[in-house]
Amino acid sequence: MTAHSVLVGGSIADRRIHCPASFQEQLKAPPGLTSVYAEHGTAMHEAMAHWLQNPDDELVGQIFNDHGITDEDVDTLLTPAWDSLVELQEAYGGGFKVAGLEVRVAFPGIAGAFGTVDVILESPSHFIVADFKFGA
Repeated sequence: MTAHSVLVGGSIADRRIHCPASFQEQLKAPPGLTSVYAEHGTAMHEAMAHWLQNPDDELVGQIFNDHGITDEDVDTLLTPAWDSLVELQEAYGGGFKVAGLEVRVAFPGIAGAFGTVDVILESPSHFIVADFKFGA
């Protein structure tokens, strides 16, 4: 999985805009500091990427980011995300395929800033760019 920008990215953009001092505070944190919530979110992103490439796979019991996927993960997080993607595809005519997973994108005009797009779906006439939010 691609590392995230410490300067700005999709997941922290709102915080950076509304609290610029958060960057200075983040610099004080020990390197590699994480939380169980961040680790769980990473597992959900990895599971979703896997499922998009292997839609017939059973996810419960599989291990992503050292987390065993549970029925609750599938029922409350992964399936709703999947269903939302299906609805978007239907709304835009169907016929989509996965064109990219965890694609790194730059923020124009902000040196060193980047983020990742979780999935890009492509059809003959449309692109769907989605970023999953699995946080607690």
